[in-house]
Amino acid sequence: MNSKPELLTLKKILPAIFILLFTCLSSLSLFSQEIICSSGNQEIYADGSLSWTLGENVIETFQNSTTILTQGFQQSKLYITAVAKIPDLDLIITIFPNPASDVITVQVTKPENKMLRIVVFDLQGKPLLENKLDNNLTQISLKQLAPSSYIVKVYDNSQEIRVFKIIKIN
Repeated sequence: MNSKPELLTLKKILPAIFILLFTCLSSLSLFSQEIICSSGNQEIYADGSLSWTLGENVIETFQNSTTILTQGFQQSKLYITAVAKIPDLDLIITIFPNPASDVITVQVTKPENKMLRIVVFDLQGKPLLENKLDNNLTQISLKQLAPSSYIVKVYDNSQEIRVFKIIKIN
């Protein structure tokens, strides 16, 4: 006789447990797409939409033969900025793009009478690549390097004149 009241109680409680479980699980999906950030916005166009946030701490990069998409941070220009600069030097040196997948381009203005060379180092300071900069635009292949951050130094004879940090992606 005791089993029938327990069975009736179980039949009454079981639907309540399923309703409670369903409510909890469905409410979790409402919060799964939220992010805490300092700023953001969304633009909707006829052929797509763009939403952005500022202050995210997770990024991911995708690429194909024509496009590089880095999620998580706004990127305006893909130019590398110099880490170190020698004052009173009349050379302007730019390395782009950053991040780079296969090739970086070194652009030098006013290279007259300069014996410039570039050396790519890993983050432990080991030299990996070395090239002469013969003209205003020099392309350097990064295909043999693994995806990582690298330090690029530009030398005039043996004097270090610029230091850059680049990122190699797949």
